[in-house]
Amino acid sequence: MSETLAEGGASSTPYPTRNFGKQSQTGRQTAHRPSRRGGPRPGDEDALAVFNDVVGKEHPGEAHPESDGIALSAWELTAKINELRHLKAPAAQRLQTFETDIWPRIREMGTPLPRHVYMAAGQLLKGLCEALQRTNGLNGPVGPLLFAIYDSLGKYDLAVRTGIILNSCLAIARERDASARQAMCHDLVTMWQSVSQMTRPTQRGMPPQWALPDSDHVSELLRDARSGPPGSRNNTNAAVSAILNQFPASEARKAVPGLLATLAICADHRLVSNDVLRELAPLLDLSRLALLQCSMDDAFVDQALNTKSVDLVGRRRPQLERLLHQGWPRIVKLLGDPKIWHEGRVPTANNKNSHNPARESVSSLAHIHKQARSALATDNTGAIVSIWRKLRASQEASESRSSEMRDDGEFMDFWHFVWCAQRRPDLLRETQDVMNSIGLRPTIKTYTAMMHGWKLSRDAGKIDAMWDMLIASSVRLDTHSWTERISGLIELGQVQKGIDTLGDMMERWKKASSSSHFHGPATADDLEGHDLTAPPAAVQPTIQVVNAAFKPLMRKDKQTAYAVLKWAGQEGIKPDVLTYNILLRECFRDAGTGDDVQELLKSMKDEGIEPDAATFTILLDEVLGNLGQASPAEQVAAIDQIMADIKAADVTPNLETYGKMLHAVASLPSGSAAAAIESVLGHMRSTGHRQISPHMALILVSRHLKDPHPSSTGIRALLQHHGFATVQSGDQRLWEHVMSAYAGLGDTASAMGLYHDLKRHGRPVTRLFSLRDLLVALIEKEEWEDARLVVDNALTELAGETDVRDRGWRHHFWHSAYRYGLFDWDTAPAGVKRVVDEQRFLADVQERR
Repeated sequence: MSETLAEGGASSTPYPTRNFGKQSQTGRQTAHRPSRRGGPRPGDEDALAVFNDVVGKEHPGEAHPESDGIALSAWELTAKINELRHLKAPAAQRLQTFETDIWPRIREMGTPLPRHVYMAAGQLLKGLCEALQRTNGLNGPVGPLLFAIYDSLGKYDLAVRTGIILNSCLAIARERDASARQAMCHDLVTMWQSVSQMTRPTQRGMPPQWALPDSDHVSELLRDARSGPPGSRNNTNAAVSAILNQFPASEARKAVPGLLATLAICADHRLVSNDVLRELAPLLDLSRLALLQCSMDDAFVDQALNTKSVDLVGRRRPQLERLLHQGWPRIVKLLGDPKIWHEGRVPTANNKNSHNPARESVSSLAHIHKQARSALATDNTGAIVSIWRKLRASQEASESRSSEMRDDGEFMDFWHFVWCAQRRPDLLRETQDVMNSIGLRPTIKTYTAMMHGWKLSRDAGKIDAMWDMLIASSVRLDTHSWTERISGLIELGQVQKGIDTLGDMMERWKKASSSSHFHGPATADDLEGHDLTAPPAAVQPTIQVVNAAFKPLMRKDKQTAYAVLKWAGQEGIKPDVLTYNILLRECFRDAGTGDDVQELLKSMKDEGIEPDAATFTILLDEVLGNLGQASPAEQVAAIDQIMADIKAADVTPNLETYGKMLHAVASLPSGSAAAAIESVLGHMRSTGHRQISPHMALILVSRHLKDPHPSSTGIRALLQHHGFATVQSGDQRLWEHVMSAYAGLGDTASAMGLYHDLKRHGRPVTRLFSLRDLLVALIEKEEWEDARLVVDNALTELAGETDVRDRGWRHHFWHSAYRYGLFDWDTAPAGVKRVVDEQRFLADVQERR
């Protein structure tokens, strides 16, 4: 395994071929680092490594203070900051380097800092913030980190802090993973606590905590404002400066957009948990007191957006405006009911005219997108077409819908992908017509989405035609389009053509980079909204492109796969963590020894590549999958070792990682997994995850059902122990499975109680497998009234559905309902009638035979 990433000389082959691969004496040659004489100049990662080496290395004769840091003079430190500022490396990596190698030395200096250090650090951070914003990186834990750095510098510019908060709010609004979204929400709380502490002498050096004035003081400030000049009652500056009273009104005004965006997030029950609302309660209490004094209209929002702090949002300003304007009714409702954040309740509609979050959720593009993805994942073509038809109807009926679609080009790219994957050229043409009608032009992202769809439907001819069109029309290509083309060829069996295309990409890059007119590679920012008639730009092959070829090749022709990786190394393309993950999984698939795995991990370390969560997931799958015959003590020891390895690699496990671990140990034989399960949960709690995810709760419920004597009481106790006491916690999937479990255990009272509870909260049970389990249990216990109620409600939910494919009329649930006379044949939907008639006809034919 050691030669897997061995060094090699310059390549005489312009690109790899299958014949070239077959000349290799070993099947395990991969990326080779170019020699210093013939290879390319060091890239961004090399530059960062050199910088880290220079900053972190101890030099002879340097003074060593009692702390472990190096006593650099202020001018030396300024030089290092400026060197990092001009370094050609990703912003996230430069921020990490600043955090580990420079920030500790700044803190040692204390405040006030020498002016040149202060100015250099401020310019570096300003550039990093702008670069992170362009790549969607200015959110999550980066925000609190930047706040802490700015505090240590003594920079108290509210505009920058508010810009970071705005980016975090936009990231929360578009994040689909619930656990990741809640982590971002907790980071948002931390940032607001930091804002409340700014410039307050008593808070200097304190950890993030609330340092807001009391409500009486805020009320007094607001009364003073109202007694001022006419119109001051509606003055946003006065309202917010009453909350952030450590700032003058002109400075506090910069925080308004961030405050409104935070309120918009809090007002949407789909985005925040009750825990987050309770954490934000001090800020929400004062916001209610202050902002209800202002004119609550669109002009208020427009005034708030007219501040310097919005500049850091960049091209995402339209999304921010939509978040505030569309969320304004919810903000007003939120501020009018403090019980929402004190008691952890979510506002609900009590009449047809009131604001209905559920109705709004169903109509949003994000919800439609989610529905379509779910239908696509289950290959439910009928449901996908139905969703599209409803979208078209809403678009034709409302100009605002067209405006939403116009502002979300990626949503329309998704539909291009769907119809290509589903082989529906008629609907593909309709989608293109819709784009034209709303004023959207296709981009390279649109064409790439189409090629991806055709790859899934295995339509190589269409991909070839699209690629030829792109080349002939001189469309500006990007890394993703090249990647899709190369991986598509290889996955659809045209291996050599795929390798040739990879070589063609390299040749085009070399030719362009040697031209006197070359201005550098195309970047993602260059391509955003780019006119497709512009001259094409060559794209530099990256390890991402190589990985896209390497992964499918490993399944089709390993010798050629290793040859491609070797060629990439000779061209100066270094492997990354994904490359190693592919090799690691292949090592296990080939029944490699423990030494092979350790050698591969050692190669990663030697290359300076940090393992990621996927690396440890691969190890978890292998190690935990072989613990069936181990004793409980051995299982716990294995889990402890894996967690120690993860910690040593400085990787923070997320709930998904713990979920995989929990699933693995919960699948162990009955009687031997209890200690292993508790060990996983203990490690999870020790890393700050206070509550398990609904998916993990479902794993534990499924495990309980395998016990010798499962019970609904045991399930209920288990859920309450882990924080799932009511249906308001947890997701629909969890509770529908729990209802099925109750029914399977014969506890129809608990099952029907949960059924009614979900319906009361506007979340009726719709999964037919859950309804089937409930119905079977009710029939067995001859509880006919409840059985008819369940069937009637299901028929009401599905009223109007006539397509058999759409909603599973063929499901066993309907046959059971018909067999026991639980619905009225005359009023039953046509879909279920058709299916039952088919079954009766087949039964008659079988009987005659």
